[in-house]
Amino acid sequence: MKVFIGRQSKENGIKEPPCKYCCLMSYWECRKTRIDVSRYLDFILDSGVFTLVYGAGGKVDAWDYAKKYARYVNECGIQNYVELDLDKIAGYEEVKKLRAYLKAETGRDPIPVWHISRGIDEFKRMCSEYEYASIGGLRQEIGKKRL
Repeated sequence: MKVFIGRQSKENGIKEPPCKYCCLMSYWECRKTRIDVSRYLDFILDSGVFTLVYGAGGKVDAWDYAKKYARYVNECGIQNYVELDLDKIAGYEEVKKLRAYLKAETGRDPIPVWHISRGIDEFKRMCSEYEYASIGGLRQEIGKKRL
């Protein structure tokens, strides 16, 4: 198992992660700067839609966001990036359309994010079909209950 360590944002920019091995960054936080992914042995870019929708209180045009996100992935040469998991806002069928769009635009599968609402069979399918799989939304879906 690999553990990816995320960068910490701060008011005046982005703070470097403590190591160069496995880095996870959010597109929403670094979308105005170009990432040099060659600095890391392994790198994943998260879509940042959770921060946009819930943290920043913004409304998102998913297709416009996907277009900008795909362009950024291509411009920075990012190999591993996370889908726009907007299940609760747009529905899972729309998420799958966005996933297909991102793959067509980048030539690479985005990393799917499993949510409880997708069911265990979908988790098993994702794990067999994709090199990477992510689990998300647990805090929102089961509240503050500890696992």
